[in-house]
Amino acid sequence: MKKVILAAALAGGALWACHEAGRPGLVEGAGSEEIFIKRVMGDTATLSQDLTWDAARAGVDYVESPDGSIRVYRWISGGGTCAFWTTVTQYRDTKGRVRCFYGLPLFGNDSLLTVTDILMADRPGKPPVYLFCFYCKASSTEGYNDLYPAVLQTDTFALGPKFERDGETTESVGIGYDIPDWYFRANDGEGWEWMCAYLPDRNWLYVPVADEDMRLTGRHDVYAFDGRCFRYIGVRAPYYLHASLHDFAFMEKVLETDRHLVRVDRMRDGTFRMALWNAPDTARQSDEPVWVVGGGFFDSLAGKYVFPVAKDLQYECRDLSFSGLRMTYRGKTVFAEDSREMFNRYKKELEGSFPQMDGMLQDYAAPLLVHLTERHVLRVDSMTDGCFRLAAWTRAGAVDGMRPERVLRSRYKTEGCYVFNGGGFQYVVPISGTDYFCVYKGNTLLSGERIVQTYFPEEIERLGKNERKG
Repeated sequence: MKKVILAAALAGGALWACHEAGRPGLVEGAGSEEIFIKRVMGDTATLSQDLTWDAARAGVDYVESPDGSIRVYRWISGGGTCAFWTTVTQYRDTKGRVRCFYGLPLFGNDSLLTVTDILMADRPGKPPVYLFCFYCKASSTEGYNDLYPAVLQTDTFALGPKFERDGETTESVGIGYDIPDWYFRANDGEGWEWMCAYLPDRNWLYVPVADEDMRLTGRHDVYAFDGRCFRYIGVRAPYYLHASLHDFAFMEKVLETDRHLVRVDRMRDGTFRMALWNAPDTARQSDEPVWVVGGGFFDSLAGKYVFPVAKDLQYECRDLSFSGLRMTYRGKTVFAEDSREMFNRYKKELEGSFPQMDGMLQDYAAPLLVHLTERHVLRVDSMTDGCFRLAAWTRAGAVDGMRPERVLRSRYKTEGCYVFNGGGFQYVVPISGTDYFCVYKGNTLLSGERIVQTYFPEEIERLGKNERKG
């Protein structure tokens, strides 16, 4: 839920619309939020119902306490870089009655604030403590979170217990941070999912730590709850991170490619460490990494983290705008993987260039395939004379409308590939989209590039036609 609302805030106040295949989209027209909220306020049973889809259709989001006793509904109702929120609180009081009112659970109707999470700490024999995470977007870059513990007394919320640190007590703990910095460093938004956390098995509360530039470090202040107050016990690594990676100073980057989950940390001695996990769809940072490389440095001119592995062999993790992972040997790329965000962006640009390809390669009978590899774009067409033609671009050249760097013809096709010869080299283009594009010199394999996306005839023609019509 948090990611949805905060992404909307980053977009300058636009409401987030949720869509699902086969279902209608967001309810259009003014007042859809009010219609939904009237239903919530008029029907006490809604507190026990899953209203995620109904709320999304109305442009509303909500967070719920772990025991299901409290919900806070909210939507952006105005403002620009500093968002204004409308909030409705729904809860079950100590007598079991469901109550609902406009405003925040503790601070009334302050439109600059909303609640992004509700944590809960149990107290044996006593009512639980609810920890409300209040959020304010003060500008296009500044975000603030304050965590307030509260309990239900009769039919109202009361502040407490307190936080104790260095001999002083406070009613809340908070953090100010640079929103875009954290958003783009933490796997394009993953960071929102663990702004604060409470671990019931330890009774530990994790609150993120920022440096003097309001950059979240990826480390947390930890408070232990003893049933009476939250006592500060020091700075710890995040709870979800594998124990072998706990010793670091600053989390630099987390990204996903189609093959890896990648994490880069700055260490206490100023060097950098990279951890890799396979299968990013299922891998978690709590798993033991399959590969850890230390002793890295940051190349500020090239905008990349460099991790030497052996003589002339190194990993490179590109930063921010060119996010991705690659390995090089003597300056030549062994493999390259874009972050998923970058890959999707490039794929869209490539698909938009298909009409230009048609214009350059006019005299063909039918398109057979387009392969997007780690470094190249390959197109194979059948020709009117019965030959096959290969046109090859670098990835940048394909989307920039450049002429192909290499054009070869051949009549040689095996069961699984097209084979082209030119300049003393042999180029083997697989028909399948799950193989490697290989280049040979005699019987020596010079390079093999993994195919990451394949387009077949119907899709090639459709994309070309659609773009030409557009």
